[in-house]
Amino acid sequence: MYTEQDKKEIEHVLDVFADFIRNHPLVDVAYSEKFGYMLVHGQNGQLDEEWIPLAATSGRHMFDLLSDELYADYLEAREGGFETELSEAEQDEILSQIDYYAKQLPEFDINVQELFVEA
Repeated sequence: MYTEQDKKEIEHVLDVFADFIRNHPLVDVAYSEKFGYMLVHGQNGQLDEEWIPLAATSGRHMFDLLSDELYADYLEAREGGFETELSEAEQDEILSQIDYYAKQLPEFDINVQELFVEA
């Protein structure tokens, strides 16, 4: 499933995000011998049946999955939620939060500014 290097990279990402995962009321990471490391959602010890667990394919992929959670949390907490566009100041604030983790993972050479580049 994973090479030894992939597994080490994913576990390093999980170490970097450990406090975020541990303190998040809805998000956790589980390991399955069949599917690998998966990001799961739930509440009160029950999985969210409407949310499909996402299996990480690499350390960078796990970083992306957890960064998406940070981003979603920010949007849910702000006035306007997901319905209004982020101001430049809001973009800077969320990028700063994500950059905190990215700086601890220099092996991925993450440029958080690219997260808001229009496709």
